Amino acid sequence: MLSFAWHSPVVIANRTAPARRLTVALIAAVLCLTAVAAIAQRRFLAETSIRNVPYDGRFTFVRVRYTTAPGGFWAGGLPSWIHGFPLAERNLMRIMRDICLLDAHTDEINVLTLDDPELFKLKPRSAQ
Repeated sequence: MLSFAWHSPVVIANRTAPARRLTVALIAAVLCLTAVAAIAQRRFLAETSIRNVPYDGRFTFVRVRYTTAPGGFWAGGLPSWIHGFPLAERNLMRIMRDICLLDAHTDEINVLTLDDPELFKLKPRSAQ
């Protein structure tokens, strides 16, 4: 018959205490990182609140807002039309400023729907 050396329950508890502390610390770290990510996402959405530039006759890039189909949302519940906003528009307008004489808003972007009357505003020729 084989005999095994069994540890007392006190020794097992002492050996698992550091493992439990490590597990609790890891869970706390994951929760903290999740909270930081949620706060950062809220801050990003607050910073990208859409404020349209009033019309002044200068060229302004417009992103078209549309109703997203069911299931067509990006991570965080963002609609699909917001992908790349506003970095893509700012980059495009800076390139346009560098390669042509277009007097355009480089950092301001409007977001409109296709039925918005602001979309087709023009400066009258007499005012040019």
